[in-house]
Amino acid sequence: MRGTEMSNKTMRTICAVTIAASVAFAPPAIAADDAESYYAASFYLVGFLERAAVVCPSEEAVRTAKAGLDLFREPGLQAILRGFPKKTKRWVRAGAHDFDADIMKKGIGSACGDALEIRTGAEKLLRPE
Repeated sequence: MRGTEMSNKTMRTICAVTIAASVAFAPPAIAADDAESYYAASFYLVGFLERAAVVCPSEEAVRTAKAGLDLFREPGLQAILRGFPKKTKRWVRAGAHDFDADIMKKGIGSACGDALEIRTGAEKLLRPE
C-alpha cells in the first residue's frame, strides 16, 4: 500500500468503506482469499480514520474517531483481531500510513478534507437513515 497514488488509494478506501460497512449487516460467505481482502480493507479503513481523527485540526475529530471505532467494534472484526493480532495491526498501520502519505503529498488541509468525505460515506453506510 506504500507509494500508491492518491486516486488509487482513495478508490481503495471508498471500496473499503463499502466492504467494511457490510460487516455491520451480514458478513458474506466468501472464499479464504476473499475473506482476507475483506478483513484487510476493514482494518485498513479503521487505521485511516483513526489517524485522521488524531491529525486533523477539527471539531470533527470525535466523529471521525467514532466512525473508525464503529467498524472496529463489529464482533466479526473483533474475532479476527483476537485471532490474528499481528496481521490486523499491519493492516491498521497501512491505513494510517497512507493517510500520512496523503498529508505529505497534498498538504494537511486537502488530506483532512478527503478523510472527512470518506468518514461521511462510512457513516451513511453504517447508519442508513
